[in-house]
Amino acid sequence: MKYLLLILSIFSFTSISSQDLIPLKKGDKYAFFLNEQRVTDFVYDAVSAPSPSGYIVQANGVQGMINHHGEEVIPLQYDYLVVAGDNAIIASQDQLAGVLDTLGQDILPFIYERIDQYSSSGTAVVKQNGKWGVLRNGNLSQDISKVVFKHPETIPLFVGSHKQRKSLQEKHQRSYTKLTEFVLTEYLNSETVIKNRIGGSAVLAFVVTPQGKVRSPWVEASTDNAFSQVLLKIAKKMPEWSAPPMVDGVPVSMEFKLPVELTLHQK
Repeated sequence: MKYLLLILSIFSFTSISSQDLIPLKKGDKYAFFLNEQRVTDFVYDAVSAPSPSGYIVQANGVQGMINHHGEEVIPLQYDYLVVAGDNAIIASQDQLAGVLDTLGQDILPFIYERIDQYSSSGTAVVKQNGKWGVLRNGNLSQDISKVVFKHPETIPLFVGSHKQRKSLQEKHQRSYTKLTEFVLTEYLNSETVIKNRIGGSAVLAFVVTPQGKVRSPWVEASTDNAFSQVLLKIAKKMPEWSAPPMVDGVPVSMEFKLPVELTLHQK
């Protein structure tokens, strides 16, 4: 699934000074170093960003997890892993999904077709027998009207994505381009930005509703509060998206996150 590629995006780990355990690359493989001592071999093809649970790693097409002591706590045998919280990992194996704890023990059995999210209360959004539902206390409700999906089956499309684009992949690429162009244009046209030379990096997050409207924007991992305020104003100006997120052919809400790094240079 395409969203999983985001988890395995490679970051510049050499700049992480707050982590005792860091991955470093030699050739096309990664190894882990703990306090400058190598604790694994150079065997990993891809490594995630660090999480409270550790690092998701990939080798030979399967994924596992390394904790912050450099130990392989979840073996390399899963189709994909997604961190769902400090102590929970959504996993897929043999086309069935379940939830593991950070030691690799089952929290939810591998009986679901998909799991979109899992909370510490034990509530999960799962797909079983071809339909999505909310699992609470062992009971499955198929009322998903209030669910904000993290990884819907069809992601929303920003305005202008359909024009002269045939395949869904082309539309998604066009959607991302049009969205980033909108953010950049609004940033460059902001009098506040121009006057105060505001810039920085952050993650702009918001909810896209079943009607394609943008609701409840917030900012994560921002380097500057003034930059955060600029991004929130931009989010509130977004037009309705041309196509909403979908599951089972039904429009739903989705949590959308966009990494942003912008700086206004002096001419």
